[in-house]
Amino acid sequence: MDQSLFYKNSELADELGISAMSISRYIDQAKQGKLNLELLVHNKDYKIKKTELNKLILHNLTSDKSKFKNPTKYKTIQIPTIFDDKYNLNFHLELIRDLKNSKLINQKFAYLGENHLNYYLYQQSRKKNVLRSSLLANNLEFFLSYAKEHNVTYNIIELGPMDLISSNPFIDKLHSVSLVESYTAIDISTELLSINELKFKKLYPTINYNYEQVDIEQTDIYDIILDTKYTSNKTNSINIFMIIGSTVSNLSSPNRVFRNISESLSLGDFLIIDLIKEYPEMEKNKVYEPNNLYYNYISTTLKDLGMSDNDFTILSRFEEKNKIRKVVAVMNENIFLKSKFSMDPIEFKKGSEILLSINRVDIITDLSILNNYKMDLVNLNSSVKLDYLNCVFTKI
Repeated sequence: MDQSLFYKNSELADELGISAMSISRYIDQAKQGKLNLELLVHNKDYKIKKTELNKLILHNLTSDKSKFKNPTKYKTIQIPTIFDDKYNLNFHLELIRDLKNSKLINQKFAYLGENHLNYYLYQQSRKKNVLRSSLLANNLEFFLSYAKEHNVTYNIIELGPMDLISSNPFIDKLHSVSLVESYTAIDISTELLSINELKFKKLYPTINYNYEQVDIEQTDIYDIILDTKYTSNKTNSINIFMIIGSTVSNLSSPNRVFRNISESLSLGDFLIIDLIKEYPEMEKNKVYEPNNLYYNYISTTLKDLGMSDNDFTILSRFEEKNKIRKVVAVMNENIFLKSKFSMDPIEFKKGSEILLSINRVDIITDLSILNNYKMDLVNLNSSVKLDYLNCVFTKI
């Protein structure tokens, strides 16, 4: 076996500043299922495999040997075992790392596992989806004319589609004149994808349906779009990539996502995206109550970690200078959050904040980013009241 695939016990002991016997004990504990170290067998001996996860676990095990004393003024919360059923290992580590280093919870965690239901109910309650659907449908004349002029059909790829809550009228009209070759749903949540698949196949049983469970901030999507083209029945089909709603505004790295999408599209392909400038100033310092649907949607991850409603208060604030609305959880008391992946608990002092979501509202920034990635604006629909834009770009 290639020795570069595993750590030598002596070398690992020197690097961590512990004895080789300690490494052997860690291996024995891993064999018994007491440690989540990944092992492999070399010459009939168990070795610790070289992975980033193993490195992180070993670092946490050896970084601080001192016993931790918890003052009585702190409430200690041990992350419950049910948490591991909702979040896979990588998500667990990412969440703990972000909480420890940045005091934030990525928006995507509100969609994972059973959390999707609160998100789904919240979106179903929003009147704004009617506006989104209407603005998207206003593009129909453009795409009908384009298909006739260029003799093409369309592969529709939708990011964060849920149950077609905004895209249904648009797809329905194109399908009624036989212009939809295939449909692909992309989402981070397998549960939300299941909702989408059930609804789509019921409405359009004859359209080729695909889905991809992807974290768009971490995964390239070139192959997904390429596969969509090659599975089409016609060679003269082009792609329409759609992001309807506030999906991009909730991403922590929209610049990378825009680049990822642009680089994955072929010349002549389309991107339809909502760019939103709401008036979040109206929600400045708003307190969300536990019976509020938005509260349930945004607070689920905190509750999964073992916190209760009494441990935090959720507020919304608007930063005029940066054109950003921030939703934060303010700690109501001192809390130590304990994880099996960290020797020391994560400390939250009373009054400290955890960033739960961020909504960028500067339309000009998004337009300039897309222009830099060779996306040309070819059609636009807007709602003056909300400064809400539905934009059609094409790859040039």
